[in-house]
Amino acid sequence: MILCSAFEFEKSQNKEIKEREEDNFQIPLLMKECKQLHEKTPIPPFKYLYSIKTRTLFHSYCNRSEKLIEENHLDINIITKKIPALISEALNICFQLIYFSKRQKHVAAPNVKTFENLIKINVMAIQATWDNKSPLLQLPHFTDDMLKYFSTKRSNIKTLLQFAQLRTVTGGADCGCWGRRSMTI
Repeated sequence: MILCSAFEFEKSQNKEIKEREEDNFQIPLLMKECKQLHEKTPIPPFKYLYSIKTRTLFHSYCNRSEKLIEENHLDINIITKKIPALISEALNICFQLIYFSKRQKHVAAPNVKTFENLIKINVMAIQATWDNKSPLLQLPHFTDDMLKYFSTKRSNIKTLLQFAQLRTVTGGADCGCWGRRSMTI
C-alpha cells in the first residue's frame, strides 16, 4: 500500500503516467474485484486518486485479473518498473537506520520483518503473485485451473521442485493443456 502511494506514480511528478477517460470506468470495475484494497483510507497520500489507481492496478496484476485492458497493462508496466527501484531505496534507508542506531542511541533500528516484507513485495511485483499463493503460479502461463489439477490426490504437486521432478507425460494425456514436448523435464 505504501509503495503504490509513492509520488513516482503521480502525473505531475512523472511524465510517463497517463490519465485516460477509460480509467473512470475501468478502475471502479477492477476495484470491485480486489478484496483488500483499502480504497477508503482517509489519510493522505492513500486517499489520492493516483494512489487508488496504482493500488487497484497492482492488486489486479497480482490477482491476474481477466478484466485488465491494454491501457492498464501500459500502466502496470510503469508500476512494475518503478517498484524495484523504490524497494531498493527503502532497503538503503533501512541500512542507514541500522548504521545510525549503532552510532546514536535514540535512533531505532528497523525490524528484520521489515527486510523480509520488502523482499517479499519485490518478488510479488516481479512474479505477479501474492506471497501466500502457490509458487507454481510463478511459472509462465500457469493458471489456477492447472494448480487445481496438479494438487489432486493422484499427482499432488505443490512445489516447484516436485514439478521439476515430474516425469514425462505421455502424449499430454494427463494434462490436456500441454503437449509431450513441453512436459519433458
